[in-house]
Amino acid sequence: MATVAEVFGSTLKRFRTQRGLTQYQLGALTRLSTTFIGEMERGLKAPNLESVVAIAHALQVSVAEMVSGFSTT
Repeated sequence: MATVAEVFGSTLKRFRTQRGLTQYQLGALTRLSTTFIGEMERGLKAPNLESVVAIAHALQVSVAEMVSGFSTT
């Protein structure tokens, strides 16, 4: 079973690449480091709620869409 960080990371990468943004560009939009964005995408780090909101805003998606890959079971 995938971890929260892994599920969020794959969702983050999918939305970022769909929008044609680099990790650097997303970092500039969110004020998060490129290193942290890369670690999230690889499932090594999980963001806090403030970061999720900033990422969702920058990617022009809802917070719900950012966490839609999680199962409640």
